[in-house]
Amino acid sequence: MKKLLLILPLLVLFACNNTSKNDSNSDKATTKVDTLWNDTVQDTFFDTKFGATIEEVEKNFEKHIFKDSVFEVHDNSREIPMERDQRVDDMRFEKIFFGGYLWETVLVEFYYNKFGGVKFYSPHGDFNQLEMLFSKKYKFTEIEPEDTTILSKKIAFGKNGCQLSIIHFRNNVELIYRNDNIINGPRKSDEEILDDI
Repeated sequence: MKKLLLILPLLVLFACNNTSKNDSNSDKATTKVDTLWNDTVQDTFFDTKFGATIEEVEKNFEKHIFKDSVFEVHDNSREIPMERDQRVDDMRFEKIFFGGYLWETVLVEFYYNKFGGVKFYSPHGDFNQLEMLFSKKYKFTEIEPEDTTILSKKIAFGKNGCQLSIIHFRNNVELIYRNDNIINGPRKSDEEILDDI
């Protein structure tokens, strides 16, 4: 009988320990994020579609900017090492209206000489208002930030290869559109893949 009294509390303790381990595993499983997909994410800006040439972007963007805006083309291929000179140029505009906001800086990115991304920066942007505005149009996936300077990050993934990110940093808000099909470069044909082997 004494043995039973000693064993019974140990069994209860063991059962409680296993239950708490299972609960913590189920908590981990619920923190995984499922990607929410949108049929499309915007791919045209100031009458210019992703994939346009540098000249097309320059011509079309200049029609839509302020008289006071600053515009410059800057070769950053030496600053950002990427395979096969993937990222060649950036165009930078300052003080541009887009989506009802005045953006301090707009950076247009080119990959493989094609328009592949556009970033809008504002030190005065309201992340919650942007999130609410774009949530009417897109389903967002919330991403757990790894960078401690990022307070919140949401991404809308489009089946058309485009994505929209709203990032709330400590000191600013960024709105980023990009086309992964252009950024990742042209797909090689089966023959080119075999030639590489």
